[in-house]
Amino acid sequence: MEKLRTSLTNTLKNLGDTLAEDLSMDDMSDFMFSTQQTNSELDYPTSIAGVSKVSPRSPVIESDEDIINNIDASYFIEDDFDATGYELKKLFGFDLHLEDVDSERMRLRSQLQVVSKKISTLIMEKSPSYNTQIEDMDSINISIRDLVRGIRTIREALSIAESESRTALCILANEKKKRLLNRLHSTLRIIKTLYETEFHLRDCIESGNFPVAIRLCLEAKEAANTYRHFSCVSDLMTKLVGSTNLIEGALDDALATFTMVFDQDQYVLVYSAFIMLNKVELASRKLINHFIATLKKSSRKIVEEHCVRGRCINDTELSYEALCERIDPEDVVSTVRELCYVMCKILIIYHTILRFHTEDDERRRLGNPTEDTSMGVMINHMTSSLNAVFRVALSALHSLLCCQDFSTLKFEELLDIVDMANRFRDFGHTFFGDSSDEIVVSLEKQAITYFLHYHSERMEELRLFLENECFTLCPIPNQFHHI
Repeated sequence: MEKLRTSLTNTLKNLGDTLAEDLSMDDMSDFMFSTQQTNSELDYPTSIAGVSKVSPRSPVIESDEDIINNIDASYFIEDDFDATGYELKKLFGFDLHLEDVDSERMRLRSQLQVVSKKISTLIMEKSPSYNTQIEDMDSINISIRDLVRGIRTIREALSIAESESRTALCILANEKKKRLLNRLHSTLRIIKTLYETEFHLRDCIESGNFPVAIRLCLEAKEAANTYRHFSCVSDLMTKLVGSTNLIEGALDDALATFTMVFDQDQYVLVYSAFIMLNKVELASRKLINHFIATLKKSSRKIVEEHCVRGRCINDTELSYEALCERIDPEDVVSTVRELCYVMCKILIIYHTILRFHTEDDERRRLGNPTEDTSMGVMINHMTSSLNAVFRVALSALHSLLCCQDFSTLKFEELLDIVDMANRFRDFGHTFFGDSSDEIVVSLEKQAITYFLHYHSERMEELRLFLENECFTLCPIPNQFHHI
């Protein structure tokens, strides 16, 4: 705006200088037309070479508006227009007359005067408006400067805000990365723990700490289910299923060991594991089956060992009864003694476990009044299977007694066998409620056979004695009387 005002001022100054120069010419009024002047009043030189004098014309009065409208349009095309050259070029190629040249000069002067007058009038008319506009422009300039300062301040504030925003975004991005890394670290630690769980499970199973193993397995399954979208965790899920089967197999083996050696602390861990797996009923059935299998295996093993001692054929395909028949008569007493001892030991363990569950259920009932479905399951199954378990041991002893010939034994050995069998019967009657009638029948048959054989041998000895001895009259006193 300042540049525009300077340019306009310079233009007006140059125009004023031009007007002053034109008006200062000698006797300028001589060249100004008035309404009373005519061409006849003008004095022209009479001796101008090449220019002929013409007669004067009557003046034509034109309005200022017409004069302005008659100005050649070429004057308005270019800013640096050469008016002198343009007017001189117009004279080329024509026969010049003084009157025409003077008329053209007067026309141009008239146009200049009208334009100058018009410009002066416009300047005078627009001067207040121009001053007002200049003041407005100054005010606008001040406002623009204030606006520029405000914009500069805003830009500085925006730059500071942008810097702070970038810093805040960097902090947020770092915090997000930190959280992602922490989450990734946590996930990797969980996956590492899941992989280490397999080894912890094996250690717990080997040490017999089955509840901890089951708890680890369940927690690992839950965690693995959360991260199952990882392929490595998916493979681990398969291993955990195998670990569950491994735990159940180890629990089954542990139950089998309790039929020979009962450790209450270890049994508590195994029983707690079955409770956690909700398989108490299955555990009771397995325990009874293990006792039956242990009784059969133990009785067969004892008989096989005595068969080996007696240099008998050790054939695993032989039945238990066939093995009993192959026992040397000299080893019958020791076999019966060892068999009764082992059978009673296993049956005592059975009763010990039954008593443990009775006390444990009572303790749990007092500590937890709410109903527990696992309470009473073991007791019911073991109580209902008392007779079946004892009958297995009774069958083993009965087969051994029936398959042997006691007739060749010594009387003391027969008494030992009878005593051990009676003690076994008393044990069964007391703890298992079984009268063991089969043992009584077998002992009676064996005793009859033994005494028949014993009587036959004694009679044979008597016969031989009577046949080989000489007899004389026995002296008797005189007072002896035969009744």
